[in-house]
Amino acid sequence: MRPIDLYRFCQKKNEAGSLRAVQALESGANWTYLAVAREPIDRFLSGFTDKCIKEQKRGPHKCYNCMGNLTCFINKQYERTLQYARGSLTAIGYEDIHFYPQSWHVAWIATQMRDGRTGHATHRSLERQRVEAELKADPKLMTMLTRMFYYDFLLFGFPLPEIQS
Repeated sequence: MRPIDLYRFCQKKNEAGSLRAVQALESGANWTYLAVAREPIDRFLSGFTDKCIKEQKRGPHKCYNCMGNLTCFINKQYERTLQYARGSLTAIGYEDIHFYPQSWHVAWIATQMRDGRTGHATHRSLERQRVEAELKADPKLMTMLTRMFYYDFLLFGFPLPEIQS
């Protein structure tokens, strides 16, 4: 038996791959659009805990083979973020989808959080608490993440985090 999240009961019945395709479903309909943004550091911590610690058990190739090492991952993702912003990196990988700034892919935000917390919520896990403590204790890593997500803080109105010196 497959896990329930692999079943797609409405596949190709009520989904579209773009905003234009949604609008075409019922032309002339008066649509209301909604986007939900997460606080960037919280989003990063949740993603790192889920993708780089919990899912790493399925295969060490994820998260740049950093094996759950926060410093290794942030350094590599920060460099990819800069390369993409400069236009020298055009391919988007697994990690980029989960860790690029939200302001770069606003179209996906509503579906990410439409049901409140996702099925892979990490906010209460011990792994998440450990990663958060490690991150907040390291001013260099906090500065890198704040730079990576700077426009998310500004665009979505989240306060910049206080960085311990």
